[in-house]
Amino acid sequence: MKKIFVLSLVAILCLSVFVGCTPSSDQAADTTEQSQADISKETGSDTDQSEPESEDINQTQTEPELEEEAQAPDETEDQTEPEDTAEKKKTNEEEKEEFDPAELSIDEYVQHLVSSTLGDATSQGNEILLKYDYSDEELVLNLAADGNESYTVDVIQEKLFAASNKLFSKVFTDRQDIDKFTLVWYLYLVDKKDGEQGGKACTIEMSRDTFESINWDEVTRKEVPNKVDDFWIHPALTE
Repeated sequence: MKKIFVLSLVAILCLSVFVGCTPSSDQAADTTEQSQADISKETGSDTDQSEPESEDINQTQTEPELEEEAQAPDETEDQTEPEDTAEKKKTNEEEKEEFDPAELSIDEYVQHLVSSTLGDATSQGNEILLKYDYSDEELVLNLAADGNESYTVDVIQEKLFAASNKLFSKVFTDRQDIDKFTLVWYLYLVDKKDGEQGGKACTIEMSRDTFESINWDEVTRKEVPNKVDDFWIHPALTE
């Protein structure tokens, strides 16, 4: 009996040790699956956290910056265009200041004088500068006057004297090598005796000394013939 009791006790103890210390296969499998699930979960959570962060960083840092750069005005153009325009204006002003009529040849100066003062053609399309002559510091210009048929005698005289005054003033200011200046105006006239004809309308001659001694701002049209050195006007323009 004693042996049976001892054997039974040993058997019970062994069974208890075996059952308590050694897990079953099902429990081991469950434990393994749980561990793998936990690992996967942790890995998945790390992935979910990292990828969106990288996407957000790319979107917030690159796309808006590119859009702002594309929409931003070109500051370089805004700065350079006004500078270029200012430089061009400055260059044009410098060229005007550097231009000296006294350095032109007589032929160049005559062309410049007529073109800048009267233009190149009358309202009827006639060339204004007919011919010129220069010798011994005396310049003679033959010019076509604007003879619109609607002009009255007073209007024609006013235009002739106004144009002559501009020419005299410019010549004696621009050129020191011209001491005497004569204007010969040609105009299509209507003479009561001879009918319609074209020809010389007016001649005005003046020296530099005479011009400089007169205040032309105060001279009236009627005073011009008595102020200049030589004056002639066609009778058709005096009636």
